Amino acid sequence: MSPSRAAWAALALAEVQVMLGDAAAARRASSVRARGDVVDRDFAVAEIDVLLALGDVAAARAEAERATKAWPAAAAVHVAAAEVALADGDAARALVELEPAGDLAGRPEALALRGRARLAQGQVDPATADLDAALALAPDLEPALVARAEVDLRAGNARAAVGLLERHYREDGAGPLAITYAAALRGVGELDRARTVLATLTRDDVASPLAGEAWLETARLERDAGNPRAARAAYAKAIERSPRTTEARLEAAELAIDTGDAAGARESLDKLRADAPTDGRVLVETARVHVLTGDLDGAKALLEQAEAAPDAPRWLIQRERGRLALRQRVLPVAIEALERAASLEPGDGETRLLLIDAHLGADDGASARRVLEDVMKRFAGRPEMQLAVGRVRLYFDALGEAREAFVKAKDQLEREKAAPRWIAEATYWLARTTYYDGDADKARPLAVQALQLDPNLVDAHALLGTIDSERGQFKAAAASWEKVTRLDPAADEAWFELGAAAAQSRQKKLARKALETFLQRVPTSDLAPEAKKLLAKL
Repeated sequence: MSPSRAAWAALALAEVQVMLGDAAAARRASSVRARGDVVDRDFAVAEIDVLLALGDVAAARAEAERATKAWPAAAAVHVAAAEVALADGDAARALVELEPAGDLAGRPEALALRGRARLAQGQVDPATADLDAALALAPDLEPALVARAEVDLRAGNARAAVGLLERHYREDGAGPLAITYAAALRGVGELDRARTVLATLTRDDVASPLAGEAWLETARLERDAGNPRAARAAYAKAIERSPRTTEARLEAAELAIDTGDAAGARESLDKLRADAPTDGRVLVETARVHVLTGDLDGAKALLEQAEAAPDAPRWLIQRERGRLALRQRVLPVAIEALERAASLEPGDGETRLLLIDAHLGADDGASARRVLEDVMKRFAGRPEMQLAVGRVRLYFDALGEAREAFVKAKDQLEREKAAPRWIAEATYWLARTTYYDGDADKARPLAVQALQLDPNLVDAHALLGTIDSERGQFKAAAASWEKVTRLDPAADEAWFELGAAAAQSRQKKLARKALETFLQRVPTSDLAPEAKKLLAKL
């Protein structure tokens, strides 16, 4: 048998093994290719398809580079090269590779590819047009079906995605369609059905290149189901199967923030940023965790880098700029950034809560009320609405109404198995309301509970420090205020409170450092004379 015929036979066998889901056998069959070059355009395109199916993007990239040099005018070769670019995470290059392929109007596979690349670039309307055109020509074309369902999922229409995919899903399905179908089922709350779909792809004996994606979707399912431990394990599996994946590492870090491990999240995100230094979403999320852990200068630098990243969500940059400005006590800047974020992404409740905090911090109750009116329309029946109502009612000293709102928020979040950081926030606000209502004894355990759920909730540390100082528990108070100074370095008065509590608990070195720091920061503060008296007594 000639080398050419032998190579074609081996490639055909590899294609069969890919269809059967036996990646190891497919790799063995395709290894015949290494014995010599086959100068055949169709073979090169077919081999690229097999290599991509096996998850060997590097080998596919090398073959695509050889093929485009050998056949620069061949449309099929450019389409294959575009497929490689998209698999490599470079949607922009995929679109460039498709340009020499000419008119794609009658080619459903190429239309679907361009639609997927456009979708990856955030060009939703042109992507939808390409995908609908591809499905009009080939209604069963799986890549087009999957991408079109992803359009629906992005639009929040999971029910439409389920309707599109369910008639094409097979119970033994092990491709991208099965994973996207599971995501759609998760979106409509059918978690058990989604688990059943994913179970086939996440068995230990499955060696599919898609196993990493299946574990990633499993992690999202468990996260949404309120099972953070299972979600954490699934993210670890996803990263193990696909070590280069940015998405799984990013979401695992976000889960760490949600479950109270901001320090661990910061370490993970700093490592991820080193591996993906221009990824906009990574830069923004890393900035967020730097704010939460007290590195305001580092967060500012990261947000400046994110501004230059074309894939960074603009609304998210503005939200995090607002969060940073809040911590810096630059309230006009915070309000401007958060209003911009809310206009770009009206469905994000956290943005609205931060905006209310900024208005109330500026002593502008009227503006906070206007934001609240919008929240009550957009988030009716949601915990975000109760958290917003409680904040505004508390500002206007309607303590009973504030308490009622925070109790409702906490109960609903617990019933929904929400992320611990959200339950912590509701618990903190309930503690604060209880304290303002004159019951420090009941407020303290609530503040402790909030910090058990989210140890980086700086306002809860401040409340605990205040309560313990009033109770004469000065050593405990000093410990709380010391955490405030680490997590919220712009909180000038925290240095005074730390110094006073440390002085009362005979921690002279700590007291001296804190009081001197306070006087250096705000030498003209109304508390400066008291700070000087305390220093003189040390």
